[in-house]
Amino acid sequence: MQRLPALVPITVMALVLALAVALIAPSRAQACDNRAPERYRSATTVWCVNPGIWASNQHDIEKFFPYGDKVILKLEELFAVVPTDLPYTIEVTEANGGAMTPSNYGPGCAVTGDAFFNDFGGVQGYWGYLLVLHELINQWTGLVTGGWPTDWWADHRSPFPNSMDEQIMRTLGETRAADAQHNRFADPQSGDYDPEVVMFNEHFDAYGFAGLRRAFQLIKNDGLSWGDLRDPPAYQDQTEFGSGNPSKLLSNYVTAYLSLGAGADVTAKFLARTVGQKPPNWDHEWQDTSPSSAEVTAIAGAHCAIGAAAKAGQNVSAARSALRKGDFAGATVAATSNCMQYCPSECACTGANECVAPWVSGATPQPMPDAGPPGPGDPDAGPGHGNSDGGASGSCGCRVGGAGALPLLPALFALTLLGLLMARRARRR
Repeated sequence: MQRLPALVPITVMALVLALAVALIAPSRAQACDNRAPERYRSATTVWCVNPGIWASNQHDIEKFFPYGDKVILKLEELFAVVPTDLPYTIEVTEANGGAMTPSNYGPGCAVTGDAFFNDFGGVQGYWGYLLVLHELINQWTGLVTGGWPTDWWADHRSPFPNSMDEQIMRTLGETRAADAQHNRFADPQSGDYDPEVVMFNEHFDAYGFAGLRRAFQLIKNDGLSWGDLRDPPAYQDQTEFGSGNPSKLLSNYVTAYLSLGAGADVTAKFLARTVGQKPPNWDHEWQDTSPSSAEVTAIAGAHCAIGAAAKAGQNVSAARSALRKGDFAGATVAATSNCMQYCPSECACTGANECVAPWVSGATPQPMPDAGPPGPGDPDAGPGHGNSDGGASGSCGCRVGGAGALPLLPALFALTLLGLLMARRARRR
């Protein structure tokens, strides 16, 4: 048998070490290029900046680098979702008046360059604070699920991100920008006034980040995707106003999970702020999409019953499948023998051991788990909008370089051991 050259063991070890280094190296966002060279990188954001904008307004752009990192960290907290593909790119384009997600260089956003130094409402850079945050909020809601109602969440009109823009800017200490955003959408005398932005502001004031975070977590834990809803009664097709976007069914599902996060049925509050009515500038067929308190309660009840049954060891796969496609009435399971033991904390128990929505009359709500202390500026700390400085002067929490390398040390050891074994085998031949 032909003997392998003595160089082989060294080559094997070199390949092993190179592979280990590649595994340990921090992940990188898609590279910027000469259209928008990289000007900043952290563990959470990469800024690609148009050369002309950088040459004339470098100081204005640099001021936003820590803000981008803080936005990412706050969105991770709000949505309880940490992306696996960080850092995200924030692309500063030529002054074109636009903003979008994702960027031209991968996940993140692209924002017109003049947003970072133009003035609105006496706030220089207002549009920079707003548009970076607004587009990234849309990215995060998509990480929970796509297909949010275009008539009252985002897209045709955008009351949810427009409300969260104010709340998060305020939490991050950008009080003047938050005030300008509030005046745009909450002042009835403003040309941008939107009662549904006011609705989400009121929802936030009542239930805070914690109520929204619970709702998003429950949606993900139940494996829901709004695009999977199907038209009753067959639950096979999806059509606009049947189960598509927009539709009553979609409105009922979103309202049900926001209600579960709040611990209260918010249907009446939403209806009072025009949810379900034809939006302004809607230029084609319209059918009412108003949620119904009865159906919201039934959807929440199906979630609760399934959660209790699953914890009790029942097979709930058929019920979960029905709930996910919109057949909440068919998502039935047997009541457990001990509701208080098995019913999820966001639900309540009846005298018949049924696990139901917490606002059902006569039911006893389960004790909510301790969510821990609120974050800086979190309105859960008290009434109103929380602390105005919101920790804005502190560290952005950036991790630069080889953060996250430690869990790969076992892999490095295994690869090195493999290399030694291969080298030893080669010497024996």
